[in-house]
Formats: sequence, C-alpha cells, structure tokens
Amino acid sequence: MGKTTKKEDGEGSVVQLKGSARDLVGSDDMSFMNVLFNELMNNMWLSEGTSEDTKTMKLNAAMETLRQIAPQDGVEGMLAVQMASTHQAAMECLRRAAIPSQTFEGRNMALKHGEKLLRLYMDQVKALSKQRGKGDQKMVIEHVNIEPGGQAIVGQVKNKPRSKGKNES
Repeated sequence: MGKTTKKEDGEGSVVQLKGSARDLVGSDDMSFMNVLFNELMNNMWLSEGTSEDTKTMKLNAAMETLRQIAPQDGVEGMLAVQMASTHQAAMECLRRAAIPSQTFEGRNMALKHGEKLLRLYMDQVKALSKQRGKGDQKMVIEHVNIEPGGQAIVGQVKNKPRSKGKNES
C-alpha cells in the first residue's frame, strides 16, 4: 500500500500516516498533503479532556475516510478533507443533540446545525461525483419502434423562445 510516515499532530502526539500522500490527498506533493492533513486535524472536534487513545482513533478514522474517498487529484483531495471535516462536525452536532440534560433550545440548535452539515455533506458527495464524471454523458439507443404515421427525432432537441410577431397579440 505504500509507506508509513510519522506526523506530529500539533500538540505533541505522533500520528502514523499509513500509505502514500497520493492515497490520502490525490497528490504526491508532501507539502500539499501536510497542509491538508493539518487542516483536517485542526477541524476535528477534540475537547481538552480527550484522551490520546481517542485522539489517535479519530485521526486514524479521518485518514481512513480520505483513503476510502480515494482522491484522484488535488482538487478531489481538498474536497475529501472538506467531506471528512463536515462529517465529523455533523456527527458532533448530533452527539450534542442527544445529551439529555440540555435545554430544548440547545438540542434544537444542535439538530439544526447537524441537519445543515449533513445536507452540505450530500452536496459535497454530488460535487465529487460530478468531478469524477468529467465529459459528456453518452446515451445509447438500441431499439426504436415507430408506428405507421408516427414521427421520431433522435438527438438533442432545444426549443427556441417564441418572439411576438405581427400575428400574435
């Protein structure tokens, strides 16, 4: 799969980056990978009391998220980091909404933010699909039956806007 690289997470913890930069961010450029990975780590919802084991688990999950998205180039790498960050933020909002000892307003706000983030995540999934589906779509028509007296058009049809002429009011 590639090499394992050690990376400091900014707070003194060392994280094992499994695989190559290309596996994680779609580019072989280590500086690019470091910037994106630091952005991902800085976007994580880790409280001050988070244990090292939990931090490591979340960081490994974030890296696996990037690997699962499998960015093919730098643009997809940036989008993959955004997607991983958005997913983590949405899950944190939903976790906070489930805290039993909070006000209705607090729960409602957390649910609304979670919903917005989940919608954003789906938009990001669509953007990734669109990015990967570059080029025109091809449609193959295998069978066409035209009954006697019928007409058919094969191809793209565009309507021209009607302009008001002398005969139209």
